[in-house]
This record gives sequence, C-alpha cells and structure tokens, in this order.
Amino acid sequence: LAMDELEKEYMKYSTKLAVSCIMDDLKKPLDKNREVEEAVPYFNAGTMAVVSGPKRFAETAKAYLNRKGYPDNCICVLP
Repeated sequence: LAMDELEKEYMKYSTKLAVSCIMDDLKKPLDKNREVEEAVPYFNAGTMAVVSGPKRFAETAKAYLNRKGYPDNCICVLP
C-alpha cells in the first residue's frame, strides 16, 4: 500500500522529484549505512523527504532526516 502511495506522489511531480528507494535490512544505524548516506542529501530549501516503513523505522528515519537539517514540515511519513 505504501509503495502505491509513494508511486502516486512521484507521478504527480515526476519532473521535479529525485527518488531513492533503499531496500535493506538496515541492521546498522542509518548514519552508518553507506547506501543511506549516499542517497540522502543534506536539506536544501524546496526539498521534501518521504519515508515509508514500520513505525519504529519511520521514527528512526525521521530523526535521521532532522539531523540532516530537514524540518518536520518537509518530511512526509506514509503508513
């Protein structure tokens, strides 16, 4: 379901979005995961991040994005 919602959002803004989808077991903290570090830039005005996954992951990802400078109103957490 979340993948359908993400795809729908992407299609609305496909010419303005850069999408990174990381399919990993994420046993390491996000800031220690090279794939995550390479995929997630520091915040720039006009940037929005979309997170999808289990509640605990979403909370961890949101905190990680906040540390990368993303304000709460620029982070969308899909169920």
